[in-house]
Amino acid sequence: MLIIDDECDHASVDSTHSEVDNSVSNTNITATNQAVRKLIQVLSYTNPVLWYVGYTATPYSNLLMDPDPYDSAKNALGLSLFPRDVIHCLPKPDGHYDNDFFFGKEKHQPQIVKFQTPEEDGAAERKHLRDLIHMHVLTKLLRESHLEAKNKEKGKSTAENNRIWKHSTMIHTEVETQAHYRMANLVSTILEEEIAKHEVQLVASLENICKRHYSDLFEKAEKKIESITASKFIDLKRYFTEITVVKLNAESDDPEDEYEYPQELNYSDGKVCSHIVVGGQKLARGLTIEDLVLVWFDRTPATPNYDTLLQMARWCGYRGSFLELMKLFMSEESILHFSLIAKVERRLRRDLLLFDKTTNPLEEVQWIREYKGMRISARASPNAYENSNPSDASFIDPENHIAHLHSTGDSIEEKNIQFNIFEAFENMYIQHEDETVRSSVNPDFFIWEADYSELREFIVNYKNGYTYANSTRKYLRNLLIEFESNTEISSTWSVALFSPKSGNTYEDFVMSELGMKTPKEILLNHPINADKVDFEPGLTTREKPLLVIYLENSSQEIHGIPIYLDNGYPTVMMSFYLPEEGLSPSFVEFCRPSASTIQRGDEEE
Repeated sequence: MLIIDDECDHASVDSTHSEVDNSVSNTNITATNQAVRKLIQVLSYTNPVLWYVGYTATPYSNLLMDPDPYDSAKNALGLSLFPRDVIHCLPKPDGHYDNDFFFGKEKHQPQIVKFQTPEEDGAAERKHLRDLIHMHVLTKLLRESHLEAKNKEKGKSTAENNRIWKHSTMIHTEVETQAHYRMANLVSTILEEEIAKHEVQLVASLENICKRHYSDLFEKAEKKIESITASKFIDLKRYFTEITVVKLNAESDDPEDEYEYPQELNYSDGKVCSHIVVGGQKLARGLTIEDLVLVWFDRTPATPNYDTLLQMARWCGYRGSFLELMKLFMSEESILHFSLIAKVERRLRRDLLLFDKTTNPLEEVQWIREYKGMRISARASPNAYENSNPSDASFIDPENHIAHLHSTGDSIEEKNIQFNIFEAFENMYIQHEDETVRSSVNPDFFIWEADYSELREFIVNYKNGYTYANSTRKYLRNLLIEFESNTEISSTWSVALFSPKSGNTYEDFVMSELGMKTPKEILLNHPINADKVDFEPGLTTREKPLLVIYLENSSQEIHGIPIYLDNGYPTVMMSFYLPEEGLSPSFVEFCRPSASTIQRGDEEE
């Protein structure tokens, strides 16, 4: 007997996790989970050989499931559905384009278009939807042009053979069904407006869209459009009138509305299926939209789940014949989410492909990374083992202040270190002295710009003065790694020097006295808006890195207690303010509960 459980990561998992808590009654176990396990029990009485095979593209909740929930031996439902005998990772099929293809590279594929959601019912939203409609028609024309060329080579080029019968655009909006209804109405209204236009206007719009999004194919598109406009048998407007707006959700249309939207995708033989599909939840799992070319993914959950987001990735599939035409419009946040999931998938797949027929899944540990602000799966076991702070070695805080001074236990050596740091700063400052300007945000700061390559030597010099285990040394080391491997962060820095209008001086520098001594650290009373001294008027978020330097008076005291080692020259302190969006995100890692005592090995890529 063979039981195949498709999408086994969703309904089959006991999302209440009642069994992991001995204080909760097993009657709370979800109905589908109970039904599947009872079926296995009943069939096992009469079938000596029984296989239960779970199949899913997103196995996170299955791998994090507790293999042996509380008191399972006495549980009337038997063992959990954890894949205790076999975990087999299917190879990637030829011609199939997955999430890793679109988002797995440092430089995203050209199909991905960064697009911020415009204001609802505004002019920008209408323009984008009008562009989508024209892109829908244009890409169909380009597909037909490609098909004509292929059929001509084979000697079977007829009008019917050259038609593209299935062509789809998807608009995936938020969960609320009212939003789907509004969007479907708006698309229909704009479509009617386009159909009412003169053919010359439509041609101009299609050519404009081609220049903006498919400039390499402009000549091919122009020839196809010319052949249609010159034909007595084909009307360009036909490509607009044959579009069907499909609203995929669980809610019926307003009974008072004149038009009822189709609520399913009909791929009947001999019928042109030119669909613009609008929806939310129904687009999220297990649905195939045939020949999907264009996507507007306007979905930004507050805490996205890996498995849910991947199941929404309807653009994945066999797209070889029109891959170059595909466009995915999505926000920067969504692009980041799918990119991080691609990293998780690649790592997990690499581990699972090491399994063979002798591998016992119960003895193996699958670590799954969970990035800050995201969640592996809403159905993952709540008592999955969490590895403590594994991201400390790679995550850079967007704001960091030097708190530890260089301490070697040798006062002469410490003086030399501090002198070398001050000398390195002075050499760097001299190169830009003529470029410095007073900050308009806080006039106690001089600011200038410098390439990262100029600052690197100064930061390395500062880092090398610390002992190996010092946390500031680790931070500066990671900062150097981050900036030398992260192309998204600008190589141009802002540099600011705090220079109060009065105070003790050293050479031409006015020294600050902002230090506070604590038992382990020296903290600074940071001046107002120190984190924004390089902001231009109207700027609210940081766009490039800022290094703020303080030349502290080494002889200052609080109630007679020295704050710094008095070197006779300024003590250099620093703060870093970095663009948060461009930084590598933080993460923690999880595995199933029974694996919590197994040591995690070195697994970094």
